[in-house]
Amino acid sequence: MNQNIIPCKTDRIKSWDHIYARDLLRWGINPSVTAKLAMIDIPKESKCLLDVGCGYGRDAINFTEKLNNLIVYGIDSSIKAVTLYNEQLDSRPRVKIRCSDIFKGLPNEFPKKFDVIFSNYFFHLFNNNECVKILNLLCSVMSKKSLFLSSFVSNKDRHFGKGKKLDYSLYEVQKGVPWLFFNEKMILTLFAQSNLEIIRMNHFTELESRRSEPDRVDAFYVIAKIKIDY
Repeated sequence: MNQNIIPCKTDRIKSWDHIYARDLLRWGINPSVTAKLAMIDIPKESKCLLDVGCGYGRDAINFTEKLNNLIVYGIDSSIKAVTLYNEQLDSRPRVKIRCSDIFKGLPNEFPKKFDVIFSNYFFHLFNNNECVKILNLLCSVMSKKSLFLSSFVSNKDRHFGKGKKLDYSLYEVQKGVPWLFFNEKMILTLFAQSNLEIIRMNHFTELESRRSEPDRVDAFYVIAKIKIDY
């Protein structure tokens, strides 16, 4: 188990380690709204999906339960999250979750290309320049037929404007951890700096359960693909 853990030392990662150590399976094991939306859009013939920032694997598990031919590879930088999966949920042969930093590349055992890239509430944890870099890193493991499915926390979310303002739409909501809140124009500008083009973008509200209490999140759901001339 421990051979899959690659420590990454940042305030962001330490913060999530603390959260998972305190709350364990804080969102339960039901799929997120983003995952439910993605299940509609994932082509039935898809064989491999990359879940970026997968946490303890609740969405990864649900993907494989709904899509019989799919293998899900997940990465998360939190050791505690991956340990939770390994200790409490690790009985899924088609779910392979590893602890790794997206900026350091994917584990060598992972496929070189994925049919689907998925992430749920991941990009708001980075600044704009980091988001651009992440999108282009993900492009390198996509083919022209691959789909990118992701949610981006909206500036209509209840956390927007809370904490110390660090930059435009960027706030230190958690100590040492900036949150970036997106509007439609920001998402369009972000993707224009990558090799991805947006197919569809919708705003949605999720009342997810956290510690058995409803927690509202406002976000955009984005579907994209590699640009034709890439």
